[in-house]
Order: sequence, then structure tokens, then C-alpha cells
Amino acid sequence: MSSSSTTLAKSLLFLRALTPIHAGMGRGTLEHVDLPIQRDEFGFPTIWASSLKGSLRGNLRRYVPKTQQELECFKSYYRAAFGPEPGFREEMFPAAISLFDARLLFLPARSLKGIWVYVTSPHLISYLNTYAEIVGRSPVGLKGVVTPLTSRDEILLENSKAILNELDIVNMKVSKNIVDNLFGKILPSNILSRIKSKGLVIVDDDTMSVISRRSMLIQYRVRLKHPAKVVVPGALWSEEYLPQETILVSGIICRPLTKAVSEKCGKKYESICEWLKEKLQEIGGVIWLGGKETIGKGVIKLYMV
Repeated sequence: MSSSSTTLAKSLLFLRALTPIHAGMGRGTLEHVDLPIQRDEFGFPTIWASSLKGSLRGNLRRYVPKTQQELECFKSYYRAAFGPEPGFREEMFPAAISLFDARLLFLPARSLKGIWVYVTSPHLISYLNTYAEIVGRSPVGLKGVVTPLTSRDEILLENSKAILNELDIVNMKVSKNIVDNLFGKILPSNILSRIKSKGLVIVDDDTMSVISRRSMLIQYRVRLKHPAKVVVPGALWSEEYLPQETILVSGIICRPLTKAVSEKCGKKYESICEWLKEKLQEIGGVIWLGGKETIGKGVIKLYMV
């Protein structure tokens, strides 16, 4: 992440789902579930930037500074980062941070051998490359990569075949170093190690679309009438979730701090990105995003690199 007092600071932002995520889009009408998750223009799961920013804003609001001076500085940086609170129009100004939609990058898929493995495709990698270009990072080169390809030969059956999400993937090639070769210079070390441990499969985009649909979790819910504990008539609905261990990529751009904020807090940070990264580290990078928080959903870990 690079920054200065006169230029924009830019960073990639990776999200790892520690529990299933329901970033909802409201009640569906043409979907296969009542409460579907957000999707991009190509039908792949996504988390809109507005949802991501709102989650960051809400989670950091829970932060408790140790001293009154820290509290005043925190309020100044928080307000600069996210803009004025809705409804307060006495002083309108843009937020200092701009976030991008979190796009799907690596998706866990069931494997007949090896339990599960990460899956991606050239189209999903193009999301990463687009954001890498925006923040000034080198893109992932796919020249010479022929799909299907895996880093983990333990998932293979006879005749170089794997079965992922009940889908036959034939003529699979093996390259045990493909994760390091493609992603070693761009992924956070924790995520890189996780993918190397579980293994990666790169498939073509059409296959990825099918695997994506089959990886989503559908949970059925009912509302009970107490004290009889019988289902209320009509109170049955279904919810869609991104599966645990899904990895998405976003990006963040931070504008320079205003002179008033810098002087008030002793010019401790070159940019609001540095402040945000520090606060995320203090809470372990873990935040809640989306709905169903009280039943353990939506816990994610963020990595700014």
C-alpha cells in the first residue's frame, strides 16, 4: 500500500468468509430462494460496495478508545473516513475512502476426494487483475495456463478426473506450484497459505458458473408459534448464503487527510488508509457483514495489502 500527503493511497482488500455470508438483495421474485444474495452483472456472487462500506462503518463504531484524547481523534478520523452521519447536513463533505464491490475470487467446492478444494477461473481472476490495475499492482498472468488445472493431485480419480460439486472435471492437469507462480506476489500470506493447503483448481468460465451455483448454501427457516411450538401458517422461507471459506477481492482508495484532522491528531497518519488498517489490525481484522448476525452468520476477516 502506497501513500503520501498529496496523493491518493490505494490498497487491495481481500475478504475471507469465516462463517456463511448473507449479503442480501431483498426478497427475490424470479430466484430459486426467497432471500437471495447479491450478484454481479454476470450472475456471480458479489458484495456491493455500499454493503461493505456500511459494514466497516458499523463495526468500527463499536471500537472503544482507551483515553478521552484517543476518543476525540477516533471521532475525527472516523468522520473523515466515512463522511457525516445520515441526516446531519450542517456540513456535507465526501467520505475520504472509496470502496469497490467485493468480487468472487476463490470459491470452496465439494470434492469426491479430499472433502473440498478452492476453485477459480480466468473470469474471476480478471476481477483481481482489474483491481490490481486500479491500485497500481502487477496483474496475474494467465499466459500458458490451460484449464482444467489443479495444484492438488490428491483430489484426482482414475483417468485424471475430479468430481467437484457432483460435476465431472475430466483431463485434469497437475501443477503443484501453480498457486505460488500465479498468486505468490499479490495475495496476503495467510490466504496464500490457506489456498496452498486446501489446493486450487482452475476451470473454464462456463464450468465455474455451474460450480458457483452449486456451491451456494440454501437454508430453510420457520417461525414457531409459542408455547405450542408449531409453525405459523405461511411462515416458511429460504435464505441463500455464500459458503464458509469463500474469498473475495475488493479495493480501497483513500483521499488525503484534511489539514484540520491532521493537525488535531498530530499528523500521525499519512492517509486515512493507514488509520483504517491500524484499526482493523486492533480488532484482528474480523468484522460482521450482512444479515443473520445473531445466528452466527456473516463473520469475515479482512486483509489490506
